Amino acid sequence: MPSIEISQLEISYGSFRAVQDASFEADEGEMLGLLGPSGSGKTTILRSVAGLEDVTAGRIIIGGKCIVSPTEGHLHEARGPPSRDGVSSPTQSGRT
Repeated sequence: MPSIEISQLEISYGSFRAVQDASFEADEGEMLGLLGPSGSGKTTILRSVAGLEDVTAGRIIIGGKCIVSPTEGHLHEARGPPSRDGVSSPTQSGRT
C-alpha cells in the first residue's frame, strides 16, 4: 500500500483550473519530486496535501486513510494540523 496516493486531483479557483487530473503515489521512505514549468500547479498540489488548499475533485490518501475526497463528503475534516500526520512542504528556492 502506498504511503501517499493522489488520485485524479483537481483544484479550481472559480472558472480557472489550477490542477487537472493529477495522479501519483509514493511508498514510505521514497523521495518524490514534482517537476514542471512555473504555474503548472506543483505548489498547489503540495498545499492541498498539507491541508492548505481546498480540492475540487479527486482523492488524497495518506497512510491508507482518505483525508480529502469532495465526492465522498470530506474535505480535510479527517485530519488535524499538518504536523500531526507528518506532512510538510519545504520552502521553494530557485537555487541549486
